[in-house]
Amino acid sequence: MLVEIGAWQFRRFRGRLYIERAQPDVAAGFREAWAGENALPLLVLGGVLRFKPEEGRGVSVRKLNSARVTVRLRSGGERFQPDARRPRRTLKNLLQERGIPWWRRGRWPLVYCGEDLVSVPGIGDDCAWQADRSEAGVIISWETFEQA
Repeated sequence: MLVEIGAWQFRRFRGRLYIERAQPDVAAGFREAWAGENALPLLVLGGVLRFKPEEGRGVSVRKLNSARVTVRLRSGGERFQPDARRPRRTLKNLLQERGIPWWRRGRWPLVYCGEDLVSVPGIGDDCAWQADRSEAGVIISWETFEQA
């Protein structure tokens, strides 16, 4: 359900009411490069992607240095494996399970290294890209401007 009044949108999802400002469409093929900074503002997505250095946790910095790191949006069909003990699953299913409203899923930032999906903030890091215990890592988080 969606009701628009002026610049505001009222939506219901899983029994909750969401009141948000209407946001412009994001251009197809959205891609933003990460150059190692601690915060990457993504104004068109309505938030900031944060990168916190942490030893032995998060995404391996060594592996991230292997190719260009970019932030992209869902294109459909992405598969992701945040836990090595569980099978690779569709990103759509993981976002649904986490309770992320459907209209936000298309604006959710995905972190790629080369062509590999390495992190989905709020969901986890792909198990093949996770830092080892004594390795430099980076914890990636997504903060919308309403929460910041």
